[in-house]
Amino acid sequence: MKTLAMVAFVIAAVALPASAAPPPKNQVAKLKRQVAALKQTVTRLQKENDEWRIIAAGAARREARLRARLTEHDPCPITTANGNRPPDPDWAEVQGAHGNGQLWVWLPTPAVYAQVPRPNGGVILKQGWWSANHDAPVQIEGHRRDGPTQVFRDSSGEPIGGGTRPSAPEFPSEGCWEVTGRIGEASLTYGILVLFA
Repeated sequence: MKTLAMVAFVIAAVALPASAAPPPKNQVAKLKRQVAALKQTVTRLQKENDEWRIIAAGAARREARLRARLTEHDPCPITTANGNRPPDPDWAEVQGAHGNGQLWVWLPTPAVYAQVPRPNGGVILKQGWWSANHDAPVQIEGHRRDGPTQVFRDSSGEPIGGGTRPSAPEFPSEGCWEVTGRIGEASLTYGILVLFA
């Protein structure tokens, strides 16, 4: 009986390490790696947080500029996207789709576009146009409705995928603009307020 008790004691002692024993070296190394990875994650998140602060500050400046503009000037007849989407699954989730059954465009929602101007003084609006007519690009023309008379002309790129055509018309100044896209016999016009942030 004593021998059996002694064997049980030895097995228990071997199976349960002493609580005061230091962790093995490989566990210490693993913990150090985890701490280093956590420090990197914290640094990355702090950087991202700073970037979001800058973005939020820019949005606040654009909103303040928009409010001032609308207070000082007559309202611009901007177009609200009608939600009419082309028969293309790539546009199924597009917010700001606007069309008339023959030609479609993506619009900022609302159609107020505030951006920092480029060195030449203009701003570029990247947007997609859609048409079932695959033979030609969309011809884009913009006319300023307020202030000095200004016009810009541009054309979309060739269709990518289905009938989507990328475009990046450059507005030479801020103000209230009327933009018309044409392809074949189809045309679509929208109003947009462009602001320099």
